[in-house]
Amino acid sequence: MTIKIANRERLPDRKEVEELERSVGVRFPEAYVEFLTKYTGGEPEPNSFRLPDGDVSTVEWIVAWSRIPVMLTALQYRFGPGFLPLALATAGELVLRVDNGSVLYYDYELPGPEALTMVAGSIKEFLESLVVV
Repeated sequence: MTIKIANRERLPDRKEVEELERSVGVRFPEAYVEFLTKYTGGEPEPNSFRLPDGDVSTVEWIVAWSRIPVMLTALQYRFGPGFLPLALATAGELVLRVDNGSVLYYDYELPGPEALTMVAGSIKEFLESLVVV
């Protein structure tokens, strides 16, 4: 499936991603590096995905690589290490990648562990699950 990105910000090259890794003190998995160099910073189309309960959410914005340092700080404060931002979803929720490679949906309105729901086993699987609703 082809994902089109509207209002895209400039994509980083691998050297810039390496500099970003050094600046935040985190070594990114290869799948995340590939994601950053192909999809970061824009509005995807298609952009909707199904949650396990059958509800549909929408990716409003794929996180821009330039915003990752700020988002990593917030994620580490909230969840600890091991979470990487992928996208902003409807109503301020987040789509996150975790150390085991899976993709989680974070609903800030729910308490504790209930706030995190697995939506895909990998970034690739998540991107392939996006549909037009």
